[in-house]
Amino acid sequence: MVALAVLGGSAALYPMLSDASSSRQQTPAFLEAEQQRHAAAHEERFHTHHPGSITLAQVIEIQRQRRALKPAEAAAGAVSQVPGWEAQLGAFGSAQAAQRQQARLPALSLPVAVHRDGALFRLKSAAAADPGAAQAFCAAAVAAGFDCFVRRTG
Repeated sequence: MVALAVLGGSAALYPMLSDASSSRQQTPAFLEAEQQRHAAAHEERFHTHHPGSITLAQVIEIQRQRRALKPAEAAAGAVSQVPGWEAQLGAFGSAQAAQRQQARLPALSLPVAVHRDGALFRLKSAAAADPGAAQAFCAAAVAAGFDCFVRRTG
């Protein structure tokens, strides 16, 4: 009798579960949102940070951006970074934007180059020994319609 009660009690549960799962009831909205959140977390964890998940178009774009940086980095080495005073004419999110601004500059008293500084590309003049030369450079740049400020290097 005890066995029948146990069997009968558990047998009573199974029809409820099978009825609920076999009926085509709508999933509650909060469960559906949780499933979508879980799927998004799974996608983030397993697919976006692995080299195998990058597309060929993304590889080509990364290579194109790296090639575009090489001239800017070479030009940055051309302007020596000695202690002194320099003028900064802007900070840009890409090397191309900094180079476009550099191309618009008129001929000024100090050479200008693009320097990479973390995620930014700064358009700066060569260092001058005295602040007066850097300030005169900035005054000429401002007169030509560019933003400029002087800062100490090194």
